[in-house]
Amino acid sequence: MPAITGVLGYALIVLGILTLVLPLIHAHLHCKATSISFDDDKLVHETGILNNRKKKIPVNMITDSSSSRTFIEKFLGTGTLSISTSGSTGYEMVCDGLDYSELETLHQKLYSRIRILKAEEQKK
Repeated sequence: MPAITGVLGYALIVLGILTLVLPLIHAHLHCKATSISFDDDKLVHETGILNNRKKKIPVNMITDSSSSRTFIEKFLGTGTLSISTSGSTGYEMVCDGLDYSELETLHQKLYSRIRILKAEEQKK
């Protein structure tokens, strides 16, 4: 009986470690499989480990964007970029798992592109 208890104890310890480690591995893989870029005048968000999703939003339709980080994202060095457009309520695109330094650079580029497009529209 004591041998069974010892094996059960080890199994519970291994299960506990897997419960902690597997979500971190998934988060790391998700970060590697997530990208956001500009394609002409569109913002392109591509994500997916097993199935790939791609979403494009015209930059001139973007009305607001915000970046945020949870405790886990701070630990992993990632962040979330949320983007809303004029045609929807709430956020149209939520890009999570982005490298935080790239996220800040992208956020600045996004605002500069929006300013350029708005200036071009005012000239017309």
